[in-house]
Amino acid sequence: MIDINFENKTYTCPYCNDKQRFNLNDDFSECDECGIGSNVSLYMDGKRKVLKHKVKTLIYSITCNNPKCNKTTVIAVNDDGEQIDILPSKYQKCFPNYIPQPIIRDFQEGVSIINYSPRASAILFRKCLEGMIKNCFGVCEKKLYDSIDKIFKNNQISAGQKEMLDSIRRIGNICAHFQSEDNSLFDYTSDEVNKIKDVLEYLFEEWYIEPNRRKKLQEEISQMANKKEDKNEK
Repeated sequence: MIDINFENKTYTCPYCNDKQRFNLNDDFSECDECGIGSNVSLYMDGKRKVLKHKVKTLIYSITCNNPKCNKTTVIAVNDDGEQIDILPSKYQKCFPNYIPQPIIRDFQEGVSIINYSPRASAILFRKCLEGMIKNCFGVCEKKLYDSIDKIFKNNQISAGQKEMLDSIRRIGNICAHFQSEDNSLFDYTSDEVNKIKDVLEYLFEEWYIEPNRRKKLQEEISQMANKKEDKNEK
């Protein structure tokens, strides 16, 4: 789901991953046919127009401020607060190229089917987590439980992180294997599985993006210091 905060007037562009502010008066545009059997509220030049039907739906059209992107995002929100991503229809978070492609592919495939098959999405997220642990810590035990336990005992994750990772493992296992007494599958809702997505996005930041950013800053500041020292010696 596209990340947008109407109270703070900020959103994260789903194309370039740039977090930015938007202006209601400038960024909301009119659409002539925006709903099926619904009461559609539209913004044009800061003024609200209403097409009278039964249910009210707001259509938001926002253009990215990043000059290298400049792409348009379209979102619909109904009276119940339900958000529907219209453009792009499938939200794909942008990741740096130093994260292995198989890990990104598992994550993005999981995101793309959350609303259609939360169970399958949870299984893909579990697989994604397994790949991240192997790539970041070099740990690949026969069981994911043992891999999580090993990096915890090596003081590479906290007790709270261990609990989060083990929860993802257990949910993935339940979706893949477990059945109830009447032989029906245990199901999770798309909202519940979205929580796993949020945890994995946090781990991408924690295990990949922040360390890479820190390393880059360290290299830049060291180069600055070395240049000054070289000049002083001369």
